[in-house]
Amino acid sequence: MKASDREAALTGNYVPPNDVDMEQAVLCGCLMRPTVIDDVIAIVKPNDFYRESHQKIWSVVCSLSEQRKTIDRMLVLQELRARQWPDVREYAANMFKAVVGGNPVAHAGAIAHMAVQRRMIDAAMEVITTARIGKGSTVDLINDCQREIMQVTSTGDVERLRESFEAVGTRVWEEAERRADGVTGPMGLTMGFPAFDDCTMGFQPGDLVALVGRSNQGKTAFALHVADHNAVNQQKNVLIFEREMISDKLYTRMLCSRAKVKAKEFHQWLWSTSAYANAKAAAAKLYTGRVQVVDMRKGPLTPAMIRRECRSMKREQGLDLVVVDYLELMKPDVHIPNERERLDDCVRELKDIAGEFECVVMVLCQVGRAVEGRENVRPRLSDIRGSGGIEAALDFGFSIYNENWYARQQSPAKFADDPERLKPDEVEINTLKSRSDASPFFKVGFIPGYTHFYDISHAHDNGTAF
Repeated sequence: MKASDREAALTGNYVPPNDVDMEQAVLCGCLMRPTVIDDVIAIVKPNDFYRESHQKIWSVVCSLSEQRKTIDRMLVLQELRARQWPDVREYAANMFKAVVGGNPVAHAGAIAHMAVQRRMIDAAMEVITTARIGKGSTVDLINDCQREIMQVTSTGDVERLRESFEAVGTRVWEEAERRADGVTGPMGLTMGFPAFDDCTMGFQPGDLVALVGRSNQGKTAFALHVADHNAVNQQKNVLIFEREMISDKLYTRMLCSRAKVKAKEFHQWLWSTSAYANAKAAAAKLYTGRVQVVDMRKGPLTPAMIRRECRSMKREQGLDLVVVDYLELMKPDVHIPNERERLDDCVRELKDIAGEFECVVMVLCQVGRAVEGRENVRPRLSDIRGSGGIEAALDFGFSIYNENWYARQQSPAKFADDPERLKPDEVEINTLKSRSDASPFFKVGFIPGYTHFYDISHAHDNGTAF
């Protein structure tokens, strides 16, 4: 701080950092582009605005967002009237007419930064006053000054991260008592294979799960099975980020898998009466599913994009499971030239997203042909580029291995009687990392022609539909 600024601060003539024009640009920009409101809410809180009228306007926007309402200028003005803030309403109405919104997301960061500056200045002034008065012991004086500085991080609407053992214990005992009343089965999000789910007791909010495999082994089909099971059977809120398939194709794969019909039959309308009936029944089930798809072929698959869509869905209907297909196609929010560091950064971001939105994130990981150069071709976590950082961030890691796929490549004549690949395979799901007592190995049924997974222990001859 310059000597002149220091003197102004001490004499009360110092104007703290602020930019009223920028605050107006953020407020108007958000109401002109409501799709960015969630992003701005994550950056700036009502108390971060310098002008009190701006604080009140933004508090209204935040409240309407929590109520999952479609926000526009008229709705904000109506809410200001309902709260009996006539002066603020008049100010807002004039501002909406006069100000052209800029880039609200970029400006929000500057507003939040200036808010921290102001809090630091306030804390520093309190420290100066405390030091000048000098009452109490030296230890008390130092503690008082430290307390003022530490309060900067807890001022405003900062979320409380600490939780008492009383609150934690209450939650744990309520769940235990609920299960004692006859509620059985996994406590978390499941895969749809009872024997395996009983071992893991389900995935918990905040878990990052990796599914590792070679191309054409069924990774995506398996992930879509998990998504379908949770969205339809469990009525969980599922969000899928797909980079390689358009939404229509992804839906078709889920439909054909559930109905056990071939995609060719669907597209060319070549199916029998029974196949058509199965498809219609499967479609009716899928319509009840709480699943949304983000087609990422038109833009980069970045942590910022994933976080934005997660925040929007969390606000609109809730969020339980996020599926990312797949890790190697992700790009970090900032340029990182080293590929290993790039993947490490993306995985850390995915783990943060799982914790921030209290959901399970399942990320698909592709391994290269190098695995085929060794005797045991089953994928390992070390086969993923940047695997050191990836393994540290994961809560669960699984590999998928279909021995019949390799057999078909090596001896196609043996499978000449099954050109449509409708005979069931037994696919291995190997546990590579687990924070629970998950079984290291289990098998599931898979019909490649339908991309349909099923539980072998509860299957009929050709696999049960969901």
